[in-house]
Amino acid sequence: MSQDLMTKTGHGLAKVLGIKLPYRDPLGAHSDPVTRGESTFSYGTVDTYSYLEPEPTTAEWLKEICPTWHDVLMYFYRLFPFLSWITKYNLQWFFGDLVAGVTVGAVVVPQGMAYAKLAELPVQYGLYSSFMGVLVYWFFATSKDITIGPVAVMSTLVGTIVLQAQKEIPDVPGHIVASCLAIICGAIVCALGLLRLGFIVDFIPLPAISAFMTGSALNIAAGQPWPCCTLSVRVAIMVLESTLATLKCGSSRRRCELSLSSCSTP
Repeated sequence: MSQDLMTKTGHGLAKVLGIKLPYRDPLGAHSDPVTRGESTFSYGTVDTYSYLEPEPTTAEWLKEICPTWHDVLMYFYRLFPFLSWITKYNLQWFFGDLVAGVTVGAVVVPQGMAYAKLAELPVQYGLYSSFMGVLVYWFFATSKDITIGPVAVMSTLVGTIVLQAQKEIPDVPGHIVASCLAIICGAIVCALGLLRLGFIVDFIPLPAISAFMTGSALNIAAGQPWPCCTLSVRVAIMVLESTLATLKCGSSRRRCELSLSSCSTP
């Protein structure tokens, strides 16, 4: 009885004060309230049958973002893409790779020796770096557009560091300095690759890269006239004397052609 009295009293006060109650509004169930951008939701407007999605706990959030064992296995599987095609290898691919290997090898051997001299190292280290990088790289990727091994710019930078290190620590051989430098740079590049931070390269402006490449090319070109002069004065004379002696002795034509072709050998 008291509950009904309180309800009636509350309804009467609402009518006197001009407060519209939901059940007294004939359009309340069909009209959409107009707001100024604020939310019309409140816990007071939710009935007991409405569903509220609970907030996720910290453990649930960590479980959602942490990779599963399947994700971890797929990550390592993507690190070694050769697993997807090594079982499909056939003779046609082998012959193509054989021709490509012989062709590239004929170019890489003198190129690696020249890059070794550019890096102030013995020539055999240029040959080592030419095939060791490819031997390891094919486990992780394959590309016909990537040069695996020493390049002119890298060899120039290594040569500069080797010369500077020999002034400060003359007891350490140059190839030791170059090997330590390769390990440090390789660890940095490996970490960038595993963490998928390749997008950092997008922040390097193209003019800076072009200026670096142009400066390196000019530096290499400026250092070539002196070896060329030495070749034309000393080595070329020896080649000419050997050619004339071969012709005078009446040797075969093939030996003469081989001697003449050595004039272009650095």
